[in-house]
Amino acid sequence: MLRPVVSVVVPVFRNAATLDELTRDVSRVLEPRGPHEIVLVVDGCPDGSLAVAESLAGSRSTVTCVSLAENIGQHGAVMAGLRRANGHTVVVMDADLQDPPEAVATLIDALAASDHGAVFGDRRGRYDSLPRRLTSMGFKRVMRMVTNGRLPAGAGMFLAMRRSMVDRLLAHAGPEPYVPGLIARSGSSIGSVPVPREPRPSGSSSYSHGARARLAWRALMASRAPADARNRRLAAVAGAAVLFAVILTAEVLRPVGLADESWFLQVVARIDGGEVLYRDVFYGTTPLSVYVAVGMVALLGTHILAVKIISAACYTGVALIGMALVGRLGGGHVSRLAFLGLVLVYANPEVAPGIVFSAAAENAIYTPLALVLMLGCMLVLTGDRAERTDPPLRAVLVAGLLVGLAFSAKQNVGLIAAAAVSAALLLWSPRRRLRPLIREFAVFAGTAASVTIGVLAPVLLTGGGPDLLVYGFTGKTTYASQASYSYADGLAQWWSAFTALRPGAYWLALYPAALIVPPLLILAAARADGHRRRTLTVLLSFVLAGFATMYPSFGPPHLLFAAPVLVLGMVVASSELGRRLPRGLALVARAGLAAWLAIGGAAIAHNLTQYAGARDDRTVDLPRFSGVSVGINADELSSQVRSFRRLADGRPLLLINTHYAGFLYASSGVQNPTPFDYPVVPSFSRDGEQQLSERVVDGSLERVCISSFGYRAPDAVPRMLIATVRRTLKRTDRTPVCTLYEKAP
Repeated sequence: MLRPVVSVVVPVFRNAATLDELTRDVSRVLEPRGPHEIVLVVDGCPDGSLAVAESLAGSRSTVTCVSLAENIGQHGAVMAGLRRANGHTVVVMDADLQDPPEAVATLIDALAASDHGAVFGDRRGRYDSLPRRLTSMGFKRVMRMVTNGRLPAGAGMFLAMRRSMVDRLLAHAGPEPYVPGLIARSGSSIGSVPVPREPRPSGSSSYSHGARARLAWRALMASRAPADARNRRLAAVAGAAVLFAVILTAEVLRPVGLADESWFLQVVARIDGGEVLYRDVFYGTTPLSVYVAVGMVALLGTHILAVKIISAACYTGVALIGMALVGRLGGGHVSRLAFLGLVLVYANPEVAPGIVFSAAAENAIYTPLALVLMLGCMLVLTGDRAERTDPPLRAVLVAGLLVGLAFSAKQNVGLIAAAAVSAALLLWSPRRRLRPLIREFAVFAGTAASVTIGVLAPVLLTGGGPDLLVYGFTGKTTYASQASYSYADGLAQWWSAFTALRPGAYWLALYPAALIVPPLLILAAARADGHRRRTLTVLLSFVLAGFATMYPSFGPPHLLFAAPVLVLGMVVASSELGRRLPRGLALVARAGLAAWLAIGGAAIAHNLTQYAGARDDRTVDLPRFSGVSVGINADELSSQVRSFRRLADGRPLLLINTHYAGFLYASSGVQNPTPFDYPVVPSFSRDGEQQLSERVVDGSLERVCISSFGYRAPDAVPRMLIATVRRTLKRTDRTPVCTLYEKAP
């Protein structure tokens, strides 16, 4: 079939009585002009319009029927029709025969004779009641002011536009489009021609007064001129900067994590000092986060503030990308704000320390960085709004780039993101063809592999490859075998707190949410069609992937990192359900959400206030940590650092059996003669503890200090190494920090 010269898009809502006459008259007008099509978009109406439209599509080759599963409004239906339209020129008109089909030719001729991107029909005549005419006149005057006079005075939903304009609208439409406003913002010239408009031959307008008011508000929001769009971009940048400043302030007020966060700084300090990652320094994940931190250290110096800035930037990125995703997935302003509030409550290290997330404050940046990149993959795959059987190769290429970077930041997150992207490609459309699918997977896998190899190249060239393989992959079985906290344990902990009415139930609520959100998304995707079904399918893939990032330990600290994706799924699923709720119930639901967020916000504000009030007693003046708060008395901690430095006496010293070793090394300047700054069994990987024991026996490891603190997980205690040290070396000193053993003279 030849590509149509003209496509006519007709949104249909309760127009069963006029469709036959409309399509017949439009075809009569367009037949002399060559191939044409009429796209009837039935907007989820219950009056039999769908049956009539399908019958016409079956009997007339020029008619196409698009059925929407739910009512999304006239302008949303028009956008769905534009996605299906194939003509070089596209006409939009109502189905009620108030716009005479003969005027379609007038619009097409006016467009062809000009350089305009679109030509509107300037409707003339008394076709509505006086109150509706007056309110319509006032609205259109306001619209002309808002668009700086770009919209013609009578601009409505009877217009003709070029293919380039259609493509521009599809690329920039938001979740609540207003077609004339989008055209006004396009930057193209706009024209109009007078056309007569008759009273409606049957039925009445489907727009109630409330619906007209809501449409007017959306129109004003969508129709601000390009200069206002630039101002909005500047406002968005300013908003992002404010959000970053708020999160960074919270990061600075929060006590430093003496375990993971400080250990990560120690790793960066050793690399910045010239040692080779993996070969000389243990690191259990892929190296991208270390590269980023080394760059920040080059700007700010080796200080914990560099890590906190990167962490704040990652959480800001999570919030901003998530809000953009909510918009692309159909959420409005309320849904975006709900996502932001829930992320700030559930997905940050300041969440209710001392209740359930005390360990979450021990925050290294590799997981947040990988999570930002994984969310970026979802943003790319939901960016195309056209009705395509296959995704655009550019999106596949960028997804491969981001997956490669995510794998380079944290290997398990990268692999899970790769699985989510693969699932999204496979489920993109039920009409997938094998050859394009193979090409997409080749582009995706090739890009991801190339990026990963590029990031890992410095490690491979400096001889760290074999140790990366052990620390990051084959040796991970030791860590996985000790992960004893299952998802069932998390649910049980939430239920126990819930039934006992303990505050922990609030912070653990994501455990049951993870069980509820996927079925809701599956139901929503099954009821949607076209682009919406595709985006919901992509979201479902990534929600499951976000949940999988918690493996092998599903404890509350790991729930922190899965929270953004789970919250995203929860907000979108709630938005889908909210469209079907009566208005009163929807308002009650919004009020409940606001109260829920207020509780979490008040708890976090209370904690941050307590942190600020305790800074005088808990602010340390130690190398690499000066001016930051710690979770214990600053004088006591400083005394421990001095004690550890005295034991070292300027010589290398291995400290074992404590997750605070990284902090003590970083703050004291004591040299570690081994790669292990986190000296417990999971960090030693498969053979590390055996190798250290052999070094103690052969005399190459002369000084070892066994921590007095112990380790919080009994299975992680290096019992074999401790026994070897006590059996082989001589005890020479003891402090509150550790007991020193040295090689006998």
